[in-house]
Amino acid sequence: MALIYGSLGAVFFALLPYAIFTNESNQETAWTICDVLLLAYTVGGLIVLPPRSWNLRKTYPDLFPLRLISLQILLHSFCCICALVVVLRISSYLANFYTASLILLLIHSSIAFIRTLFFRKAQVEN
Repeated sequence: MALIYGSLGAVFFALLPYAIFTNESNQETAWTICDVLLLAYTVGGLIVLPPRSWNLRKTYPDLFPLRLISLQILLHSFCCICALVVVLRISSYLANFYTASLILLLIHSSIAFIRTLFFRKAQVEN
């Protein structure tokens, strides 16, 4: 779930500004729409992904160590904080924080992808 959630979210939010910026006069409104959607997406991820991770850890404790789940939740929390900075306009480097959110989503999904590479069915059955 984290793999698809992070990777498709990063791609969607990377392409979203190109779909919204059709009119040059409404750039502020367009960025506000992008920012609010990104924040809603990351908050939704923080609501859905941690309980699923804990359930997977209960079922497969060897495949989902506590450090891995903590790292995933921490990365997603940083992504949410970056999106919140952009929505609240706290910094003057809004594009950098938006890009950082996308990069954190990609790192989040790449960790999940790496986990699938090292998954071995024989390890689960033992």
